[in-house]
Amino acid sequence: MEFDLLIFDLDNTLLRTDAVAHFRGAEFVDQQPLKYRDSLITHARASVTPIYPQTFFEALKRAHPQLRIGILTRAPRAYLDVLLTLFYPRFAFDATVAAREVAHPKPAPDGIREIARRTGTTDASRVAVIGDDKVDLQAAYRAGVWMVSEESAWPVKLQFDQYAMLERMPDARIKGPADLMPFLQSRVEHLPLMEAWAVEGKAPCTARPPRIEAINHFDRTSEKRAPVRIQVLGRRFRDDDDDKHRRAWHRLSMDIESLKNAETFPDYWIGTLRAALTEKARFAKGNHAVVTVVPAKPGREPRLEHLLAQLAQSHRDTPIRARDRQVLSFKPDVFAYLDGVRSHHGEYLNAAERFANVRDHFKVVNPTLVAGRSFIVLDDVTTSGATLFYAHHYLVDNGAASVILLSFTKAVSAQ
Repeated sequence: MEFDLLIFDLDNTLLRTDAVAHFRGAEFVDQQPLKYRDSLITHARASVTPIYPQTFFEALKRAHPQLRIGILTRAPRAYLDVLLTLFYPRFAFDATVAAREVAHPKPAPDGIREIARRTGTTDASRVAVIGDDKVDLQAAYRAGVWMVSEESAWPVKLQFDQYAMLERMPDARIKGPADLMPFLQSRVEHLPLMEAWAVEGKAPCTARPPRIEAINHFDRTSEKRAPVRIQVLGRRFRDDDDDKHRRAWHRLSMDIESLKNAETFPDYWIGTLRAALTEKARFAKGNHAVVTVVPAKPGREPRLEHLLAQLAQSHRDTPIRARDRQVLSFKPDVFAYLDGVRSHHGEYLNAAERFANVRDHFKVVNPTLVAGRSFIVLDDVTTSGATLFYAHHYLVDNGAASVILLSFTKAVSAQ
């Protein structure tokens, strides 16, 4: 066990509670009469079911007696106490925090910090929040702790909050106790692929398929081109107050910054890209795929071009085998920026401005060489997704057979 403290959300994380949602409004925050309690008990017995039964926590505590387990909810105390009495009568949680018991509710980190204080937990990297909602993730990131997305009660057709959770890439995605236990036993294996390599410095020892998240990115201009799907290998936590506590111990975020002007890259970067190409290049149409990169802007260090050369040399030394008879070639000059392109980060461009900037200052260098060929385009950080968005569309506009977009990291935040 690599954790000191687990903090569970209540509704649709510990228990399926949609049928009793009308009992947890703000009007029920104060002490409630017996009529409220009796009515909630009747409804809960008929319609609430555990996702994590009492027996799970009893077994977990027997196996790990030093582990602390808490509950953080925005529901009223009366509601929480009734459900705990009904479904966990023989299990004592180490700390529970309900509505208005801290200064600021989720998505603020106050409740997480209060439970950590009550349980004597001081190391944020040994705390995990398990929850089903975007506010759980926001609170976890702001507190600097691990976030596990509990998806057992998610609807078949995802809603906005679920997509918002996935876009921020929780540390692990699970459905119930059978998924949670492997995470608790070996959390690194559940991380996005590049983060797992960053922690281990090598390929993680796991039989699990590599975690590569596919995230749709949409046009932010009036043209409304079709959305594109970017395959993401890890996260880069932003350098702001909301994310500084999580960023402080996040290896990949620090490496992305320290290698900003690098000419050579760590072995784990090359290993990650080899693993990603092995997994994704098999989806390229035909038996030949061109691997390329988003180019450096004028006057900038061509670091991704350096990385591509290092990856190409690794391929020459030991060929990457995505599928039988598939040939990978590495070509750094498929794209170029035009004079006048602006700096997204340096000039604080918003998403719409970034899309317009790339649309008007980015091109395929030799369109006649694109038709009928498949491409895999690499980038290091995706924020708005504008560059990879137009890399995809400009290749398709010129007749590319298929385009796969791979980003080492996605800029994520608790915001």
